[in-house]
Amino acid sequence: MLEFIKENLTLVIVVGCCVVIILFILLVFLFTRRKKIFTKSIDNELIKNAENGNPEALNELGLAYLNGEGTEVNKEKAFECFKKATTQNLPKAFNNLGECYLKGLGTVINNPLAYEAFNKGSELGDSDSMLNLAKCYSKGIGVLQNYAKAFEWYKKAYDNKNDNAGMYLASCYYVGEGIGINYEKAFDIYEKLANKGDLRALNRVGSMFLAGEGIAKNPKRGFECFSKAAEQNDTEGMFNKAICLFNGLGCTKDLKMAFTLFKAAADRGNKKAMYNLYICYLNGVGCKKDLDLANKWKEMSEK
Repeated sequence: MLEFIKENLTLVIVVGCCVVIILFILLVFLFTRRKKIFTKSIDNELIKNAENGNPEALNELGLAYLNGEGTEVNKEKAFECFKKATTQNLPKAFNNLGECYLKGLGTVINNPLAYEAFNKGSELGDSDSMLNLAKCYSKGIGVLQNYAKAFEWYKKAYDNKNDNAGMYLASCYYVGEGIGINYEKAFDIYEKLANKGDLRALNRVGSMFLAGEGIAKNPKRGFECFSKAAEQNDTEGMFNKAICLFNGLGCTKDLKMAFTLFKAAADRGNKKAMYNLYICYLNGVGCKKDLDLANKWKEMSEK
C-alpha cells in the first residue's frame, strides 16, 4: 500500500482534494436547505398569526414582504398588511403605511395620506412617525409647510428616544429653523449623538469647537474629533482633518499628511476633497506638481 501511494502520490492528492471539495459542497447544500426550511417555517407562523388578525404579526409580515426576508418581495402585500394592522391602531404600522404612501410602495404616491398616517402614528406615540411627521411639516409634504410644527415634532421624537431625530433637532437650533438660534443646545445634542457613535454629529462637534459655537473655542478638541471620525474611514472626517493639517488648526501644520487625507477622501467620493486635491496638484502642495492630475480631479469634483 505504501509503495502504491509513493508511486501514485499525485493521483492520491488529486482524489483526496476532490473528496474534500465534494464534502464541502454537500455541507453547504445541507446548511442552505436547513436554513431555507427554517425560514419558511417562520414565515408560515407569521402568516398564520397574521391571518388570525394579530396586528404585530401583520406588521412584521408586511416588513418581510417589503424587504424580501424569508419570502419574495411583494410591495402590494406589504402595503395591505400595514393597512390591516393600522385598523387595530398599531402605532408603528402607521409609520410603515405612511412610508408606503410617501414612496409609492405597493400603492400610488399620496402625500396627504402619508401625512395622515404619520400624524395618527404620532398621536399614538410612535417616535418614527413623529420624525416623519416633522419632515412633512418641514418640507410641506401633504400639509402646509410649518417650521415651528416641524421643530415641535422633531423635539417630541428625540424626547421619545429617537436618536435619528437628534440631528434634525440640533440643526433647527443651529440655524434657527422653527426656533431661535441656540448654539448651546445644538452643541449639547450633537455631543450626545457623537458619544453614541454618530459620525455626522462628531464632525459637527469638531466644527463647533473650531468656531467656538456653543462652546469655548478649542481647535485642538476640534482636530481630535475629526481624527476620531477619520479613523473610522469617514470621508467628512478625513476632509476636515486634512483642512486642519493644511492650515495648522489645533495641530502642527503638515501639508503632506493633508494631501494624503484629501486623496483618501477623494478616492471615496468626497467632492470637497476632490477640489482640494485639484488645488494641491495645481500648486504642488504636499505633492509633486501635476497639471494633468489637477485637471482630472477638478473635472471629477464638478461632476
